[in-house]
Amino acid sequence: MSFYGDLALDVDEVLADLGLPITIRTNTPGDYDPDTGTTPITTVDTVGVGRDLDYGTHAIDGTLIAQGDRRLLLSPLGMSEPGIDDLAIVGGVTWRITRVEAIPPTGVAALYDCNLRK
Repeated sequence: MSFYGDLALDVDEVLADLGLPITIRTNTPGDYDPDTGTTPITTVDTVGVGRDLDYGTHAIDGTLIAQGDRRLLLSPLGMSEPGIDDLAIVGGVTWRITRVEAIPPTGVAALYDCNLRK
């Protein structure tokens, strides 16, 4: 296994101890059906492990990070990288993902660092 693969296992272990189950919900629109006039939505839920944290006031810049946003550190094991506008369900509360950063950005993520917004 690679260095970052081993690191991902370590991160997952720490988040399993200190975090909680996180559901990432992806809603994907299908093709428009002219007969019904609707576009079906396919919803896929993936459960992983992570930890949500408050941002310190120094991190709030009003654009990328707004007051009330939360930071989500998410294990990459068992899931693909969340997308912008996917939903994260943390402790029964639903948040919209507004930013995702794979750490490190080398193709093998050891951690996903996400910004959550209501």
